[in-house]
Amino acid sequence: MVKEGAKVLIMGTGKASQFHNSIAQKFGTNILGATSPNKSGQTFLGKPVFPSLREAQSELKPDVVSVFVPAKLAADAVIECIEAEVPLIVAYAEGVPTQDQLRIQSVLRSQGKSRLIGANCPGMIIPHAKVKLGIQPLAVHSPGCVGLASRSGTISYELAAQTTALGLGQSIVFGLGGDPFPGTRTHEALSLMLADPHSKVICVIGEVGGQMEEEVAEVYKKYLASLASGEQAKPVVGFVAGLNTERGLMYGHAGAVWWDETETARSKKQCWADAGIRVVETLGEVGGVLMEEAKRVGAA
Repeated sequence: MVKEGAKVLIMGTGKASQFHNSIAQKFGTNILGATSPNKSGQTFLGKPVFPSLREAQSELKPDVVSVFVPAKLAADAVIECIEAEVPLIVAYAEGVPTQDQLRIQSVLRSQGKSRLIGANCPGMIIPHAKVKLGIQPLAVHSPGCVGLASRSGTISYELAAQTTALGLGQSIVFGLGGDPFPGTRTHEALSLMLADPHSKVICVIGEVGGQMEEEVAEVYKKYLASLASGEQAKPVVGFVAGLNTERGLMYGHAGAVWWDETETARSKKQCWADAGIRVVETLGEVGGVLMEEAKRVGAA
């Protein structure tokens, strides 16, 4: 997990980058500099701009690189970060070509030094550590005990708003991204939250299509089986979007489309329930169920 004071480097200095990172900097995120080949020697949010990642890394030694570059440049930027062994890379661009996603995956899965969040995602926020990486609205987030992982940015904002209004807050929010080949899959985020001492209750958001929900179920079943006798499990609450979508209809983003019955919302909800995840039927009920679980484990 990213700790308070983690050193953040921004790759890309355009208007969107300046807007969102200005908010992050005011929030407390430790932005040390930026890279832009055409703006070397200038400043970005009062910090130095370097011509390349190599030069920035030599001087700043960042823990995180936040990649604000267009989709056509995203793959090369992310791969450069992976090859430089940057511990955490967060990429936001929507519309990264599928072949570029696969190229990123090939490099990413061949090493063990770097983790990627995204692309096509809102990013990641850890309120208690003052770390905001991405485009999330700060107003709905607050420090607390709920760990949240969602491929949908807007659903993550809704649930952040619910948990903030209830006084639960969030320990960490993973916006994993809607592309078919995300850098971090939902089950990987679940594993991180199960190991995170700040996350007392966990919420995972699923959707139609793919196999990520089945992976989540396997991780949680293995976690439950690993507990010592009498040891209290971290509760996981789940919601699966897309109950009424039709076969072959892309639902919101590229990864959300189902072709056979195992990929439907009904099938995935049953899979989660069988694994011990408490499945909620409607989005509006999630906050209340999280509160029930938080009270049950003494977190609220």
